[in-house]
Amino acid sequence: CKDCPVDTYNDKEDTTECTECPDNKISSEGSKSISDCKLEICGVGKYRTAQNECKDCPVNTYNDKEDMTECTQCPDNKKSSGGSKSISDCKLEICGKGKYRTKQNECKDCPVDTYNDKENTTECTQCPDNKKSSGGSESLSDCKLEVCGVGKYRTEQNECKDCPVDTYNDKENTTECTQCPDNKKSSGKDLNQYQIANSKFVE
Repeated sequence: CKDCPVDTYNDKEDTTECTECPDNKISSEGSKSISDCKLEICGVGKYRTAQNECKDCPVNTYNDKEDMTECTQCPDNKKSSGGSKSISDCKLEICGKGKYRTKQNECKDCPVDTYNDKENTTECTQCPDNKKSSGGSESLSDCKLEVCGVGKYRTEQNECKDCPVDTYNDKENTTECTQCPDNKKSSGKDLNQYQIANSKFVE
């Protein structure tokens, strides 16, 4: 003769098998009656489903009581892992490099032309000297000088400006434009190497 396994019972003598506890109920080894089959206690960090199963609280929620049918949402955009047992398990998300924390405690990417090389700050740093960066930049080295294309020149303030009228520039990132030859005229920014080749000066 052997004791009935856990989660079963037997209320008869001299039988060859034990009966399964119903409806997700559990019992200890050697149970003698269906009344020994009890609902599992859903502990803290869990909740009871409509099917009487105990499940871990979802992420960003917690439960600090037993045998509840729902978990409590973490407050103020705080985050938690699944199965959290206390409001203290709800933590502010770490805003990493390239992000900043808003007044609503959300993490947002740094705007374009800024960067952030620290965690959990409330603002990003402006790129210096007219340098540019993409959104979410994590370092000062992500701030680059804007490429001054053909038809433009770089000022002493590192700004890109259109070539003045009657000049042209067929190179990138130069600090000056070239005077049009032979008293020819140009509109400035629109004149480049290819227009010279095609004689698109204005007489």
